[in-house]
Amino acid sequence: MTIDDRITSVISSLFSERTNVTYEVADGSTLGYTYVIEVDDGSDQASYVLKLAKTDAEDKLPFYRTDHTGQAAIDAMAVEAALLDRIAHQTTVPVPRVREVDLSPDEPLHPYLLLEWVGGTPLNLVSDSPGDTWQRYLSEIGHNLATLGDTVQFQQFGSLRVRDDTVSVKDNHTTWTSWMDTQYNTYLQRLEATPLADLAADITAWYQERREQLPTQPASVLVHDDVHLANFLVNTEPNKAPLTAIIDWEEVVAAPREFQVARMEYSLFVAGDIDSSIGPQTREWFQNSYWSHSCSHREDYNERRPIYHLLIWLRMAGNLRFDDDVTDRMKATIERALREKFDTVRTS
Repeated sequence: MTIDDRITSVISSLFSERTNVTYEVADGSTLGYTYVIEVDDGSDQASYVLKLAKTDAEDKLPFYRTDHTGQAAIDAMAVEAALLDRIAHQTTVPVPRVREVDLSPDEPLHPYLLLEWVGGTPLNLVSDSPGDTWQRYLSEIGHNLATLGDTVQFQQFGSLRVRDDTVSVKDNHTTWTSWMDTQYNTYLQRLEATPLADLAADITAWYQERREQLPTQPASVLVHDDVHLANFLVNTEPNKAPLTAIIDWEEVVAAPREFQVARMEYSLFVAGDIDSSIGPQTREWFQNSYWSHSCSHREDYNERRPIYHLLIWLRMAGNLRFDDDVTDRMKATIERALREKFDTVRTS
């Protein structure tokens, strides 16, 4: 069954009594698993976001593998649905409201999550905004992510699952260093099966020299592990609240607060999502807001930042996989870019 077949089946089931229902792939949904649904029956108008579980996403990624496919994709959707409900009820962090979720529907339906549509512009689409506007956005984002960390906390570290309708830690690592070791080891093993295998020994040595810098007993909080700029919806009118929603909660982890800072900083300037002319200031704007609103502080975080950023690049490199139709030129370009990123982080 194609994605088109899946979406029409789910829509027919959800809105069978509605006479005028239209849908289109959501902006930024490059793999086509997320749709904006418009319902207009004259007297009743409503908009929704419908997400299908990415069970076969592996087949649609030409350069990288993903861990969120098959049953793992359904499990990730369960976590997202449960977290959105908890965040909406326990915090002031703006998130979409869950309208319906079905993770094991009868055939021919596909596992899905239906959300209320939230207005706003993805932050990556206003990347040319002036500095004062960026400061406004990042201060609000920092405040909300700090609120999240101070409210939703755990006893262990690692990936999350839903059990008995409760979000809990699946990996059950009692120390942060233990989880970081597992992450590095996992992706270093994967790296050895890629064209970048020659980097494994140097990265291993680099990490072993620095792992003792990791915090020993940090608080474990909810961290959004996919905070690229498209997942922040903002108001472009200055007289309104800057942030309308933080979206896409499939990739989350129980981790120290500083890991959230590292993930956000990665999107801001390591991955180069914003104009380099204001890049250095964005770090200060975000960090000042995040730490000032958090029940914690940044002890020695700047020294540990490269450990986290190298792990993020290592994930990408360890998951490197080329389809047969990827050209040699494209392969060489991607490999060269990753090598340059590794060199930059390791020497920072």
